[in-house]
Amino acid sequence: MNWDDYKFFTAVAEAGSVRAAARHLGVHASTVSRRLEQFEIRLGTALFQRTQRRLTLTADGAAVVSQAREVAERLEQMEARLRGVSSPGDEPLRLEVPDALLISTLMQEFFARCRTETGLRLSLVPASRGAEVSREQLDVALRVTDAPDLDLIGQSLGRFAMACYSVSTAPDAFVGWQGGADADGGLTERLRARDFPNLPVQHTAGSLLALQASLMGGLGAAAMPCIVGDVLPGASRVGGEPLFGADFWLLAHPALRGDSRVQLLQGWLREIFTAHVELLEGRVTIRA
Repeated sequence: MNWDDYKFFTAVAEAGSVRAAARHLGVHASTVSRRLEQFEIRLGTALFQRTQRRLTLTADGAAVVSQAREVAERLEQMEARLRGVSSPGDEPLRLEVPDALLISTLMQEFFARCRTETGLRLSLVPASRGAEVSREQLDVALRVTDAPDLDLIGQSLGRFAMACYSVSTAPDAFVGWQGGADADGGLTERLRARDFPNLPVQHTAGSLLALQASLMGGLGAAAMPCIVGDVLPGASRVGGEPLFGADFWLLAHPALRGDSRVQLLQGWLREIFTAHVELLEGRVTIRA
């Protein structure tokens, strides 16, 4: 038995179409279609009647979705009892946030909202720890990824963008990145090769805070997330247009689907990211 098959199936049943289910799950429509077809073949029966506009459950499909929902509800109730999710607020909500977001105006606005919610307790977890969104390590995570875990509750909040910045209009060196090969999806090297291929890499930084300090100290041009670089005092964008990486994803454990704290955070973050989408994607007015 593969529970993922039931997850994809019930998503289609609730959404009424493959495309709507794909948007809800955060995957491509082709993935949903393939999983649904394989599920029907494995069960040996058609679960939907297909028309050009909509999918309608067959009698077998209605029976399967009813049983799947009952099992899912029982599992969530069991996990809630084991972890005490039914009494939110007893334990801090463990939230992972990338450094680029932690020092951005987006998260400062988010933290300002958190201060008004007296029953909300957060435990901020460094993204560098590599923790898993599980009942033992993390509850909620903000991550830049193009492959979110399909077993989690997920929603995309916008695209990650980077550009080159400097405190000088004619930088004579480039500050390299040593934060891990996949930390920025390779955007730093792509930006350097495109905008400053002839500048020597005289200095390197192993964290975003170190990179920001190097940039502000005049050590050279540096590739920075636009949500940081475009509001950095004294720094200006140099080189070409931003390059886009993966999406920002908000991920939570399925057992927290009905947790009021998670729902509150999701609502706030959707509002904040939507309001600041131009900053997030580097579409602000470039300063001279």
